[in-house]
Amino acid sequence: MSKRTIIRKISLMLIAFLLLIPPRWSAAAVEPAQTPADQNLVIHHHFDGGTEGWFKRGTETVTSATYAYEGTGSLLTEGRTATWNGPGFNLSATNRLDKGATYEISAYVHLKEGTQGSQKLQLAMQQTGAEPEYVNFSSPVDVTADGWVEVKGRYKYDANASALQVYLQSPSSPDAAYYMDDFKVRLIEPAPDPGNGMPGGENTVVWDFEDGTTMDWVPRDSETVEALPEAAHSGGYGLKVHDRTNNWNGPSQDVKDIMVSQKTYTISAYARLEQAPAASVKLSLSMENKAAGAAETSYTTLASASASGTEWVELKGTFGFSSAMETLKLYVETSDLSNFYVDDIKLALPGSIQTDIPALKDVYREYFEIGAAVEPKHLSGVHKELLDYHYNSLVAENVMKPESLNPREGTYNFTNADLIRDYARDHDMNLRFHTLLWHQQGAEWMLKDDKGQYLEGTPENKALVLQRLEAYIHEVAGRYKGDVRDWDVVNEVIDEGRPDGMRDSQWYRITGLDYIRTAFHAARDAAGPEAKLYINDYSTHNPKKRDYLLNLVKQLKAEGVPIDGVGHQTHINISGPSIQQISDSIRMFGEAGFDNQLTELDVSVYTNNTDAFQTVPQELLDKQGYRYKELFEELKRLDQMGVDAGVEGGWISNVTLWGIADDHTWLHDRPAGTGRQDAPFPFDKQYQAKPAYWGMVDPSRLTIVRKTGMAVEGKAVIDGQPDASWNLVPALKTEKLGSLSAEFKTLWDKDHIYVRVDVNDGSIAPGDQVDIFAVVNGTLQEVRIQRGAANTAETAGGYAGEALLKLHGTGALGSDIYFDVRVTDSGSDDGSEHGKNGAVVSWSDPRHAQESDQDGLGILTLAAAPKSAQARYGTPKVDGELDGVWKDAAELATDVWVEGNSGATATFRTLWDENYLYVYAMVSDSLLSDASPNVWEQDSVEIFVDQNNGKTDAYQEDDGQYRMNFNNLRSFGGYAGEDNFTSAAKVIDGGYVVEAAIRLDKIKPEKGTVIGFDLQVNNDEDGQGTRDSVAIWSDPTGQSYQNTSRFGVLEFTKSSAPGGGDGNSGGDGGSGANAGGGGSSTSPAPNTPSLEIRNNAGLILAVLSSQVLQQALDRAAAGVEGPKRAIVDIPAQTEAQSYEINCRASGCWGTRRLC
Repeated sequence: MSKRTIIRKISLMLIAFLLLIPPRWSAAAVEPAQTPADQNLVIHHHFDGGTEGWFKRGTETVTSATYAYEGTGSLLTEGRTATWNGPGFNLSATNRLDKGATYEISAYVHLKEGTQGSQKLQLAMQQTGAEPEYVNFSSPVDVTADGWVEVKGRYKYDANASALQVYLQSPSSPDAAYYMDDFKVRLIEPAPDPGNGMPGGENTVVWDFEDGTTMDWVPRDSETVEALPEAAHSGGYGLKVHDRTNNWNGPSQDVKDIMVSQKTYTISAYARLEQAPAASVKLSLSMENKAAGAAETSYTTLASASASGTEWVELKGTFGFSSAMETLKLYVETSDLSNFYVDDIKLALPGSIQTDIPALKDVYREYFEIGAAVEPKHLSGVHKELLDYHYNSLVAENVMKPESLNPREGTYNFTNADLIRDYARDHDMNLRFHTLLWHQQGAEWMLKDDKGQYLEGTPENKALVLQRLEAYIHEVAGRYKGDVRDWDVVNEVIDEGRPDGMRDSQWYRITGLDYIRTAFHAARDAAGPEAKLYINDYSTHNPKKRDYLLNLVKQLKAEGVPIDGVGHQTHINISGPSIQQISDSIRMFGEAGFDNQLTELDVSVYTNNTDAFQTVPQELLDKQGYRYKELFEELKRLDQMGVDAGVEGGWISNVTLWGIADDHTWLHDRPAGTGRQDAPFPFDKQYQAKPAYWGMVDPSRLTIVRKTGMAVEGKAVIDGQPDASWNLVPALKTEKLGSLSAEFKTLWDKDHIYVRVDVNDGSIAPGDQVDIFAVVNGTLQEVRIQRGAANTAETAGGYAGEALLKLHGTGALGSDIYFDVRVTDSGSDDGSEHGKNGAVVSWSDPRHAQESDQDGLGILTLAAAPKSAQARYGTPKVDGELDGVWKDAAELATDVWVEGNSGATATFRTLWDENYLYVYAMVSDSLLSDASPNVWEQDSVEIFVDQNNGKTDAYQEDDGQYRMNFNNLRSFGGYAGEDNFTSAAKVIDGGYVVEAAIRLDKIKPEKGTVIGFDLQVNNDEDGQGTRDSVAIWSDPTGQSYQNTSRFGVLEFTKSSAPGGGDGNSGGDGGSGANAGGGGSSTSPAPNTPSLEIRNNAGLILAVLSSQVLQQALDRAAAGVEGPKRAIVDIPAQTEAQSYEINCRASGCWGTRRLC
């Protein structure tokens, strides 16, 4: 039986019992029967659990008491010394009241026992920023110690008030002591909508000037603003602005009395120049705004557009504010002194939500719940409409965190948490609790002594802290038992940068892992056996962090700690992390027996900290739509995998967005001070469905977005075999449909695009094929790879094929080509209903309509090849000394500038053995500095390693960033950590040396192994604590810390002596050589030096090894000046168009075209 059912039955029994009571018999106290929820009740304090956030306003004391009007508690005020002394409460901090709305505020009051006579008590309001500041909104009532009396009044929230504090005073006595109970705030009259009585409807203000007046639009200075027919955009009149003396001159309208806080308005206007300008002019729609009490006035551009003629342009943007405003003036201006026209100005609140589209909660009902994070203010108005329509789960964004509930020992504030609890209960929504314990926004008093200092990590203090934690969880979880199903018990305990993987919080410092054990056991005891208990963290897609978290929960569960699941916060953006990383993490926890919830999902439109938009470009919103599509398709697939594995309900039970719509998100103005607006959710600031919504619900409605990729300069033999040249190329992926998918790589030269496609298709059928499309000189080229043809080879999961497209001499570095790959699986007769239907997937065009039009083709950028070199076999001692084993290792250099164009650089060498990659770097740096607290801004060397040479756009579990400064201060990124590399550093004249050994534990190093690699030098040139330059070996993008696709490559050779000697087909690569050629051919017999000849569509490639060159040198005689001239014969080839020599011998690495 549910708690709600039990309460209802008890209530009915009490009613039945009271009907049998004789008329003259009275009960001392009877719990009132349950009544339907008062939808207009905004705040209700019954004081059963404490003071509920009320405080003293003077020298009096305000404490909780057990004498009650209703329930078990009340508020007692005594020790007063002034009539205005009394309990106070910050109403504005609840974010539950709307400016302009009218409320009925009431409480029951009672003089303290033993008080003689009566006194007057009265409710009053301090409204900071408004006039008058103090308002006695209730009439004084006579109160005695003989019984409870209701005090009640109405208050209209003054739009100018920046803060509201309600309080209970006694105008008749400075020292009367009294109780207060059953405090309520009820909405009587909502705030009037802006524009009531104005043209355009109740939610819109329109200035169309059709009455022939300026409608109170006035000049900002001495210019002229008048309504004239010639200025009309529509109708008969508009505004003309002329005689301007400053570019900021223009028409202005005071909108302070129209707009209210906590709303986002869409504001638009049409404007045009009177005459075409000599140069482009910018027209802007702006808001002059100054907050109450602020020192400076701000001028916010809402929208702008460039005009080079006299056409009308629409200026449209959004504006909102959260505090009382002293100034709000809308105006239009230009970047010069041109005369201009303005018309059809609109200021609008968003209208109702769309109810003719599928509800998210219904679309995903068979998979998982769809939740939203809310603040109390979101439980009314249009937010409530959107919440009720689309979501079936709630979580409190802030008000259930320990800092909000229990800021001081003995003080609990459940008001806002109760509001959200009540809402979820009344609307039959699941409720997630976030969070019982966190190192931020926590109840810090638990960790401190009576002087406010953090406790030392002693056994006595550990016991005290755990006792406080257990008591807190019993209090909170006990209160919400039965109302909350899912509990974030602990939040963000993993720090993958530390040796043990645990965050070095005060909790961990004092108690070790016991705070986690205690929290889960206490939560189970207090919340009951039906509650689901989660450990929550961010970046759980990060392989290293994921593994630490997985090991922790498996360990704790094995100990008997009641952990039910893992919460993945999932704060991501439109490009990273990869869907595969997110998927791998969820799958691993699911396979380990844990439920998964995505607890704080948002998808930022930003991929860096520098871009900033007030209005997010549509192209980013379109990309976000595809990101949501890919994510939710994978979540559905994973959940079904869980069902198939025998898990009831699948591997995922809940996906919660960290907001309702784009008007409220923690991502706005992040980083702080940028002012940029983000748009991370399926609904925009006007609560309308975005492409993100359609990506979740119906991807066919998404606007086609061209995908982008990169081809690197190089060549390959088109025979279906994996040439070495493909090692330099990052793979691009088609979409996935069932088991059908593909990856492909592209190389280019001025005449060709070389394509290699690896297809995952386990069923072999005659119609299996890959079609490749490219637009060259305006003409669409199509090349087909037919499965089983000479240029294909079968693989374990499908087949690989290669193709060549002609560029006819148009290939050039940096140019773009429209390009796509489409893969067709013709199906197989497997006995199923749809077995013969087959499937089609493409890289870019989701319609697979590449022959019909070019709108869906992707864009392939022709880029330079990453650098390539060879690492010799050898094991040095890591001590900062240049051992003899380094002598024959090739010397490479950091000669690519990522930041700046001069500064510190390095020469470095590499070696390998069966366990490690070794790097020895000598840095030239005239001034050594570690002045910055940011390790990446100190003089340092960073080594980047991609062990499987995956060349991915986000770090995988084999990828690491290893940083060492000149004092050997180490820091890490990705898979790197203290446990998988050693290093030494020493300062020398003119710079410093760094030597490192990086464990290769994700691969089996051997001769021929190829890894992704790069080395970077960070430089604080002037010692001022900022990074002035960055020099790197290969990757010019500056993204090496998170993206491996442009790393150079290292090939492992076995020999440690020049020239090889063990059959290796080459010596060391020169400093930063670009690998060209590559290809496939029959290997020569051992110890028989020979040329490798490759015919690639008429281009003859001759590969010259060290052995061939040495043989030629042995035959040659020295000239008169000493050097030998070696001659190598290249046999003539049929159908040859040109010849190239690819020299892989020491000292001549490179490619040269002969004819």
